[in-house]
Amino acid sequence: MVNAFKSVLAQYDTDAFVAKLNTSGSALDFSTFLGGSATDQALGVAVDPFGRVYIAGSTASTDFPVLAAPQAAPGGSFDAFVMQLNATGNGLIYSSYLGGSASEQANGIAVDSLGNTYVIGTTSSNNFPTVDAFQPVRKGNDAFFAKISAASTPPTNVQFAQGNYPVAEDAGRIQVVVTRIGTTSGETTVNYATTDLATRKCDESDGNASSKCDYETTVGTLHCRRRDVQVYLYSNYR
Repeated sequence: MVNAFKSVLAQYDTDAFVAKLNTSGSALDFSTFLGGSATDQALGVAVDPFGRVYIAGSTASTDFPVLAAPQAAPGGSFDAFVMQLNATGNGLIYSSYLGGSASEQANGIAVDSLGNTYVIGTTSSNNFPTVDAFQPVRKGNDAFFAKISAASTPPTNVQFAQGNYPVAEDAGRIQVVVTRIGTTSGETTVNYATTDLATRKCDESDGNASSKCDYETTVGTLHCRRRDVQVYLYSNYR
């Protein structure tokens, strides 16, 4: 397993897995088990333009990992499942059971440009969950088609770890630490300016550096890459 969401398989367990190879096929970018403590199978996979991975299959696990799920508990002995992993393969965006009181299996999955997910499979459940259905009543061992709307993304914020940075006059380069909160799965930017409220004259000294006399005011745009938690700003002495 490489950069795995789930890296350990219990004895006698049977899990699904998903793996991504690099562009040359010579190494794994990520590889992970998917499942609970019973039998799990992955039968369909899709990838969106941002590299996020969508998987569908079947599970007999009552402890299959769920997150932001339209159906958080199994309905029967075998349920379909639908899940979305982040682009690095080590975190869930959402994961859900899909099924009624009998058996289901998801056999295929697709995703559109907006992140909506489309799943097909088979069901033998009279109470398979239906919404705005073309055929709301089961007639046999039926096929099913379902759409799951794109997962909402938590907001990405950038904040200063502290508001004021006292700097001695002989400190040299000034470093400001910027801490990013919220989701860090994507890139983001924030505009910034370094300044201070010093009012002293340059021929006076109180031990603290100021932009008026000692260092260059910096104005620009801070770029946070995927998974950046802290980034740094620097101002140089004149």
